Amino acid sequence: MDRSTDYYRTLGVERNATRNEIRLAYLRLAKESHPDHVPHEGNWDRANEQFARVTEAYSTLMDPEKRRRYDLSLVGGQRLESGGDDPGKIQAVNAFRQGVQSLNRGNPSRALLYFEAAVRYNESKAIYRSYYGLALARARREFKRAEEECRKAIGAEIFNPDCYVNLGLVYNLMGNKGQAQEQFHEALNWDPEHARAKTELEAAGSDKGGGILGRIFQRRTSDERRRERSGRLRE
Repeated sequence: MDRSTDYYRTLGVERNATRNEIRLAYLRLAKESHPDHVPHEGNWDRANEQFARVTEAYSTLMDPEKRRRYDLSLVGGQRLESGGDDPGKIQAVNAFRQGVQSLNRGNPSRALLYFEAAVRYNESKAIYRSYYGLALARARREFKRAEEECRKAIGAEIFNPDCYVNLGLVYNLMGNKGQAQEQFHEALNWDPEHARAKTELEAAGSDKGGGILGRIFQRRTSDERRRERSGRLRE
């Protein structure tokens, strides 16, 4: 059985590992393999696949009943659960990726459709539900439902910092800046180098009530200062 199909080898722990050993191994590997830490966009698919394997292994081994069933399946040399060849899970990954791209391009309505499909194809994946909640807030301003979806995701994967960031962004859209910052800080408790959480906290610190417009204005003034410095250098 290779590393990609053995949850213990995926996390680099022994089969008699304690829950704390499993948790620490996951936090280390999740930080290393998280797509946010991939320097080149072309490696996103590979990083996402690796992160998904690590998360799947952690979710199984941290649940006593799932771990018991998985251990029994190893006795016969077979894996109990179907892997990445599941057509539904493949569709979910593709839909999620398209949703993230649409969201980043400023099209939350289209992103909402993709995230909804991702959740439909794989309801157990917490990050799909978390982004679905964020898209609900951005596209339809359904804040109460968006908050509920994001909190469900956190309940399913309390160790996933992205889920906290998304809930924080929902709170930002609701105008609850204090609650938003609490979520960004919680994300950093799980991953002190989490790029999205750090970016949002920095924006909150420099955005004195200006919201998105404040950020845009700040970027513009920064660009203007750079152009002025460039002009002085040419002179």
